[in-house]
Amino acid sequence: PISRIAFGSCIRQTEPMNFWGGIKASDPELFVFLGDNVYGDTRDMKKLQQTYDILGAETGFQQLREMAELRAVWDDHDYGENDAGAEYPMKKASQAIFLDFWQAPEKDPRRGREGTYTAEFFGPEDQRIQLICLDTRYFRSPLVKRGFKGKDVEGSTGPYTVNADPSTTILGEPQWVWLGEQ
Repeated sequence: PISRIAFGSCIRQTEPMNFWGGIKASDPELFVFLGDNVYGDTRDMKKLQQTYDILGAETGFQQLREMAELRAVWDDHDYGENDAGAEYPMKKASQAIFLDFWQAPEKDPRRGREGTYTAEFFGPEDQRIQLICLDTRYFRSPLVKRGFKGKDVEGSTGPYTVNADPSTTILGEPQWVWLGEQ
């Protein structure tokens, strides 16, 4: 059975990565990368690939890959663009780069469908865990910009406001159906 699971996110591949020693010291059997695993922020797939290559060349990452099972889900920066959702035009190419980097097998269902959502069991049946990773980018409806500074009527701050369109989605219909099956 799996008894040590570690999680992490937000790896800026161009900055010092002094955290690998602490991660390795916890001796995880499974490490889940929770998104922003690199900061690509581009529509140029060669540049996005280069950001993954930088992470892949990092000694600490290579050592972690040797000692633990690695799984990953993406967020906006490793998807390809800050705050991007379904409107991101490079999402299919980005998905291929993501799956290749994380060494998804050729028969992995994510290679034949839209989105990177996945579920997997670890450990023997009587002591197993299920890891469900959702894709909150590929299908997500575009955000609504507020267009002014200050608080809006909903009390929110920041560049976006509430999207009142009832068809708005984060997961998309195919992923909701799949999640219900899980």
